Amino acid sequence: MPRRKIAFVRARQPEQKDQRRDQIMDVARSAFDEKGWDGFTMSLLAQRAGLAKGTAYRYYTTKEALFLDLLIAELESWLAEIGAELDRLEHAAPSRRASRLCQAIALQLGARPRLRKLLSLLHAVLERNVGEEAALAFKLRLAELLAAPAAKTETVLAMQRGEGLRFFLRAHALVVGLSQMAEPSPAIAAVLDSDSRLSAMKIDFAAELQACLLKLIA
Repeated sequence: MPRRKIAFVRARQPEQKDQRRDQIMDVARSAFDEKGWDGFTMSLLAQRAGLAKGTAYRYYTTKEALFLDLLIAELESWLAEIGAELDRLEHAAPSRRASRLCQAIALQLGARPRLRKLLSLLHAVLERNVGEEAALAFKLRLAELLAAPAAKTETVLAMQRGEGLRFFLRAHALVVGLSQMAEPSPAIAAVLDSDSRLSAMKIDFAAELQACLLKLIA
């Protein structure tokens, strides 16, 4: 069946422009899930959104700028979920809090492949083609998003001030590395599946992330 284009009205008022930006983001999610970073283009976005290519560039001057916004949106959703888990952990026995938090993070990120892929692109790709103004806005928004869960993590796990943020930054590094190891190329996956001598090198993302996060806290 032919792909149905989204109908856009001409955006004149600020709220209409915000609505259009949200609609563009929805199209970008779908296209990224299907095509990945290499297959995604602003022309494809404009085509699927029913926009002129120049209109799409009025909202996002580069593909990287669009994906930074997409990453922020995905992080907002996930960090709200983690915030709710941290609220619940305040009522749990202190001895169980670390293991429960690490399990929650691992399972939640295991269920969010789009977020993991975006995090893997962040430093190597997305931050390489943005100007200083856009970079500052992104980093400030990222710091704002992390502030509350980082502080709550310090409270729940009795960490010193500043350790909560370091925990999330280090978790990010683990997510990127383990995601790539857990999703090898078809050839490598076939080799790992076929040769028992290599079975120990197969990575289960959620299990390994949970174990590494526990070691990190310890």
